[in-house]
Amino acid sequence: MKKSIALFSVLMVLHGGCGFGRKLVNGGEVVMQARTERVALEITNDLLFCQVVIEGRPYKFILDTGAPTVISMELYEALGLKEERALRVVDSQKNKAKQILSVIPSLRLGNMEFRNIACLAIDLKAMSTACFGIDGFIGANLLSELIWKFDYTNKEAIASRDITAFGVDTFDLALAFHEDNKKTPKVKGEVNGKKVAFTFDTGSSGHVSVFNDYAHHMEATNGERFITSYGSGALGIYGAAANERMFTMKQAVTLDGRTFEHQLIEGGKSNLLGNRFLKDHLFVLDWSTRRVYLDRRPSAAPQVMEGFGMWYRFEEGRARVVEVVEGRSIPVQVGDEVLRIDTTDLVGLSAEDVCRYQLNKVERDKDRIHMRLVRGSDTLEVDLERQVFIE
Repeated sequence: MKKSIALFSVLMVLHGGCGFGRKLVNGGEVVMQARTERVALEITNDLLFCQVVIEGRPYKFILDTGAPTVISMELYEALGLKEERALRVVDSQKNKAKQILSVIPSLRLGNMEFRNIACLAIDLKAMSTACFGIDGFIGANLLSELIWKFDYTNKEAIASRDITAFGVDTFDLALAFHEDNKKTPKVKGEVNGKKVAFTFDTGSSGHVSVFNDYAHHMEATNGERFITSYGSGALGIYGAAANERMFTMKQAVTLDGRTFEHQLIEGGKSNLLGNRFLKDHLFVLDWSTRRVYLDRRPSAAPQVMEGFGMWYRFEEGRARVVEVVEGRSIPVQVGDEVLRIDTTDLVGLSAEDVCRYQLNKVERDKDRIHMRLVRGSDTLEVDLERQVFIE
């Protein structure tokens, strides 16, 4: 497995949001005719995209169990929605902003109609989501109206009111979860003796993430299964966190008393189970009984941390190194500007090209790369080889 440069989560914490919580819990209804309904998914960069229809027009949304429903400011204005109240939101990297709470009168997802769905209106074009060209997020408050089966192999989500439609009695595990005021499912867990509550988060492109208690996890993990890095590789919707020492480790994860051995775990700002963990399972989320059913795919590949030991992203049109593995003699530093990788220039790019290279990195399928960097007033030429950091 490649280490993600961005744990992309729109997990939000709402402050002073009791009214918002009541709207999410009590508001909304769904109309469906068949016993089950299928929603086609496009899976890109380990995120789940789907088509939504509002007032007869199609829109591109991310399916996100780790957040409330979100729409862009452009869509909010185009629909002429009413502002219920302004709220302060915090993303998965603890970045803050004020946004608008509103209600969508009607939204179609597949052959289902969802009515009076609470949502947050956010300027998605000004954030880390801009390159995805999305109009919003289908969040937990909408999804909780039904029971959902997620099938990454067949790229579909299936909805029903009837749990027997999914044959969960044959699944490997049934885990209890609790929910917050946004209906976000959270499973009690443990890593290296620390108790945590993991968000079941299809809006995260990462694997397993825990709060960055670096010293504790380093002490509790075999050195060959613990890699230190420095920087701020993770993103929330409002941007990155501050630079710090972080880790990736391979360790056991316990969920509701059940142990999952040999999981890749990253230190971050939130406790999450992301799509790189979830895609190894069929799973069913049932908010009515607060159960998640997991059935591990027999073809799931072993988890490996590999790459070039550095990660970069585009900031104001410039490619900058944001995270570097320590102790492996990687000749790159956080803050270096990347001018070129092999024959691909990364300077003076259009907004379209920035997005193209941000989502499809030049080095993705390569074993060796040559980089031209700027560090301070110096221009440097370095060569990197792909390495396996944790097997």
